[in-house]
Amino acid sequence: MSNRKMGIRIAIVVEDRMLERFVRESLLLLGYHRREIRVECAPSGEGSGKNWVSSRLVREVKALRVKADQQLAVLAGTDVDELEILERERQLSNALNEDGTGDRKPNERIAYWLPRWSIETWLKHLSGEKVDEVTRYKHQVKKPNYKGLAGVFIECYRNKADLELDSIGHSFGETARIEA
Repeated sequence: MSNRKMGIRIAIVVEDRMLERFVRESLLLLGYHRREIRVECAPSGEGSGKNWVSSRLVREVKALRVKADQQLAVLAGTDVDELEILERERQLSNALNEDGTGDRKPNERIAYWLPRWSIETWLKHLSGEKVDEVTRYKHQVKKPNYKGLAGVFIECYRNKADLELDSIGHSFGETARIEA
């Protein structure tokens, strides 16, 4: 398969397993190899998943920079909740800057996927349901077809489709950062 991203190792840093499954399936469809995907998921019931993602992101970005001679990427996935997308992105940047690591650079393979409220918003939308980014859909998706929904997501990404959800549109630009 010509779109394989041979030799690129990617760390997924996410706050829950549902987001992790969706991200993993999406990356596989983008051509990343299963053995080169490593997952760091926030431990359930041990405090704020958002804070965990921010601190783990710092660690992964440091590793990426130390191993600059290797082909590494980081994808952080975290819910935006009541914030605006750019505000949550700014929080992630602040975590990098406060630690002294420094914000991500345009040429670095560091991406943020930031669903509004929860990944269920994206999953419902990708399955054809009418959703908005104001309503909370947490726990409203049971046994999703991750591979199928990731396929819809990647097809829309590749075709530059407008999915009417700002958070998905934002993720397309972020995805391009790791596709370089």
